[in-house]
Amino acid sequence: MPVRSACRSTCSPPAAGRLLLAAIVGADRIAAEPVAADQLVKLCGRLPLAVRIAGNRLVSRPQWSVGWLVDLLHDQRRRLTVLTAGDLGVRSAFEVSYRQLDPMTARVFRRASLIPGTDFEPALVAAVAGTAEETAAAALEELVEAGVLLTLGDRYQFHDLVRLYAQERLDAEEQQVCRTEAHDQMVGWLLRRTRQAGLMFEPVACRVDSPFDDDRAAAYWLDRESGNWLAALRDAARRGRHADVVAVTRDLHWYSDANSHRHSWDEIFSLGVAAARAAGSPRDEAVLLNFLGWARYFCRDRNTDGLAALDRALELARLIGDRREEAWALTYTAAIFIRIGSGVLAVDHCRRAVGLFREIGYALGEHGAASVQGGALAALGRFAEAADLHRDVLAFYGRGSGLSRTGAVVARAGAMMSLGADLAGMGQWRAAADEYADARRLFHSCGATFSEANAIHRYGLALRALGEVDAAAEALGAALALYTALSCPWWEAQTLYALAALAGSAAGGAADARRLRERALDRCGELDAPEVRTLRATLRRELAGF
Repeated sequence: MPVRSACRSTCSPPAAGRLLLAAIVGADRIAAEPVAADQLVKLCGRLPLAVRIAGNRLVSRPQWSVGWLVDLLHDQRRRLTVLTAGDLGVRSAFEVSYRQLDPMTARVFRRASLIPGTDFEPALVAAVAGTAEETAAAALEELVEAGVLLTLGDRYQFHDLVRLYAQERLDAEEQQVCRTEAHDQMVGWLLRRTRQAGLMFEPVACRVDSPFDDDRAAAYWLDRESGNWLAALRDAARRGRHADVVAVTRDLHWYSDANSHRHSWDEIFSLGVAAARAAGSPRDEAVLLNFLGWARYFCRDRNTDGLAALDRALELARLIGDRREEAWALTYTAAIFIRIGSGVLAVDHCRRAVGLFREIGYALGEHGAASVQGGALAALGRFAEAADLHRDVLAFYGRGSGLSRTGAVVARAGAMMSLGADLAGMGQWRAAADEYADARRLFHSCGATFSEANAIHRYGLALRALGEVDAAAEALGAALALYTALSCPWWEAQTLYALAALAGSAAGGAADARRLRERALDRCGELDAPEVRTLRATLRRELAGF
């Protein structure tokens, strides 16, 4: 059976594969192990041919459980061999069409199996195959016609079993030195392209010779290619390519600022810190420790771990006399102090940071620290002073800060959020709601999803204070959906608690309020921070009173 007929029907849903398996093996046997049956269909890549072979194996071996065959198929090295029954085999079906490919298309087929992500673009295939992008694109289309690859718009994807076959052919037909060279070409290309994309977000960056038209095009590439560039970064870290890891992680900083919850920044910047340390570069280590501290507290709500990284960053910055990194460490530390209820310390840290940034003439850092200082003042109840600071910061971003287009939008929206919080603190709820609404639109325009969720959340709280209950519930529900999609348990918990308060105030809403509080308590999980402990205690107390 040629590849085309073996693979064309791979898009059948899991239920169809389970029904096919039950028709071969018997409904009772499949019903006895439903989870294992679904795993078996998945391991067969939902290929009808593979499912039939797996079913035949079970029929001819009644002593095997479905789970036993699943365990056998988990070993990728044996999967194609296991999926053989007599003259019928997945490998032999692929073999027929593979032998009909021209040499370059066959090379593209083999080399593409080295790509770590689930899907890929022609440019990456060209890098790993060592050919022109146009040649790679033509080969990929031929492979789609042969039924070997799936198309996802302008990207391509292997069937799982076909990828295993391609890896077999690569190992059999190309020497180790060639495979290593192809892998290294791919990793090097990904690291270079990731740096080029990250640099598009740098303030006053030089964008000459960049393959990206602007920062939004760069963000689009980074988002879609994340499974590949992150794998390349991990590979470079494992193989001791310290300079490359440091360069990539440093160049991703401003992108991370606008896309805070889209990628695993704590892991990424941890790799950078380790590489800087291994390379003996305390300056790079201080920079990346600051990034790591931010990622831990802001992206993961791990305040204690964030402080540990920032303490080390501050120590290193002072040791080497880097006032800029010293100021950033003070600023990020102040942000955590606000979270844990140490507003006085936060104000002191920010004042020192503002002074350092001013001394070195770094206006962007100065206004960043001033914004955090305003947050510290608000935490102390000094809302009018905070609002004055945040209006100055907003005016600075309006004048032009040198940030990329996306960075400038995010910064302006962030200043609006801070001003909104100050106005809310003064009881000016309508004005606060307007600031949050404006910030929401800006965050949405540049794809800053977490910040958009936060703006909607605060907008909902403002509407609740204004007595607009239905609109508040709608906004909070929208915020919850975004937080859930991003897996932000602490913010989910806060939103659920706010929704519970709304439900509890409605006639007959006690049951819904209890359910929402239970969900909020679950989302608090094992997070350990003062605000989390406070909410957890409040939820337990309120649930006990029902």
